[in-house]
Amino acid sequence: MPATRLRLDFGVDEAAEERSYDIRIGAGIWGGLPAELEKLGFSAQGVADGAQGASAVASGAGAAPAAPGPGTPGTPAAPAVGPGTLAVGSGTPAAAPGTPGTPAAPAATAPTAAPAPAPGRSLMLLSDESVADLHADTVAEVLRAAGYRLAVMTVPTGEACKTLAVAEQVWARLAAERFHRDDVILALGGGAVLDLGGFVASTWMRGISCIYLPTTLLAMADAAVGGKTAVDLAAGKNLVGTFAQPRFVCAELQSLVTLPLEQWANGWAEVVKHAIISGPEDWDWLSAQAAPLHDQALPENEYLALVQEALVRTVRLKAQIVSSDEREQGIRIFLNYGHSFAHALEKISGYTLLHGVAVAEGIRFAARLAVEAIGASSLFAADQDSLLAQLGLPPLPHPVPASVSADELLAAMLGDKKADAQGLRMVFASAPGQMQAVRVDPDLLRIYLKNWVEMHS
Repeated sequence: MPATRLRLDFGVDEAAEERSYDIRIGAGIWGGLPAELEKLGFSAQGVADGAQGASAVASGAGAAPAAPGPGTPGTPAAPAVGPGTLAVGSGTPAAAPGTPGTPAAPAATAPTAAPAPAPGRSLMLLSDESVADLHADTVAEVLRAAGYRLAVMTVPTGEACKTLAVAEQVWARLAAERFHRDDVILALGGGAVLDLGGFVASTWMRGISCIYLPTTLLAMADAAVGGKTAVDLAAGKNLVGTFAQPRFVCAELQSLVTLPLEQWANGWAEVVKHAIISGPEDWDWLSAQAAPLHDQALPENEYLALVQEALVRTVRLKAQIVSSDEREQGIRIFLNYGHSFAHALEKISGYTLLHGVAVAEGIRFAARLAVEAIGASSLFAADQDSLLAQLGLPPLPHPVPASVSADELLAAMLGDKKADAQGLRMVFASAPGQMQAVRVDPDLLRIYLKNWVEMHS
């Protein structure tokens, strides 16, 4: 199946500059990263007197490694079709010219010397310890072979990297590598690394470019799209962050082959959430494909094509919502379905509970509460429960930790960033595509939290 390219378009900003970026989803597409960087104006080398200079050697390396793996033949990027819309296409765009440089001064008594190339962009490849072992060398070889100066940095795996202390270590490395405003961070890994990389990029020198290379289903379906960056505090998850869109997203499906089964389930929770928000078409499609998606019995190329279709449906929906409501002043709140309770679970577990597992439990909790809060059908609540279970996300067998109380959960929910001075608004679904945000009576919420604790004790 050819790679799919979606364009997320925010229209024109206050400085009359177009704000858009492409999301590319496919197998075997990391080899096309240099062409994507060139298209964005991130040249590996400068240009002097209109002539391309020799490739710069990557910092800390000798001769450039072997040429990158095959990419996809270049085709023009799909045009955007206006603010809040998407264009879909495939292929890799042709490279754009590099940055103008300054010609070298000619020798006084010799023929004019060849002009020296201006320096190209510096890149930092930021990854976590687990992902770096699997994929960092592959990406680094592609970039270094194209002549990019590349620094590689690893951070702790998972939510442990999303702290101000780790962010400060990355800032310090950027300073040591003399990164400037025209340099680029490439965040390679799961959602936590993308959150960290985007946060660091958006705050270094008041903002440098960031490119996302998600390697988990969860990151491809959620964290890579939308521009929310953050680190955690002891007081709660994602409390310190920014809205900062990446310049490009490259979702390489081959990186999913190394995922353990629990990480597949971790990602399916967000895919289910988006299908609920989207409407009957995506809900029915996912319900019909749940068994083959979970069983993974198809040949690899057929299975990845099915996963690609699931991701395209998910990302298209999220991009449409985000491009019309970037800062969550309206319908973007629907993307928080299941998350008020999920974030509370994550906090009380000390962030040991996988995000997708917490979201699945949050969807179940919201679905049951919606029956009383908005008159939703109990049959639809059961359908959501069933679809999650089919994709490897059964109900939690017990609380995390086992001693949790309803009051602790309520306090965590009221401390979430979606709460305000008037209380907590929760997102509910009465049917696929029928969403609403409702301010919930704390007494009713406490009753359901007590019921949940009793069911899981």
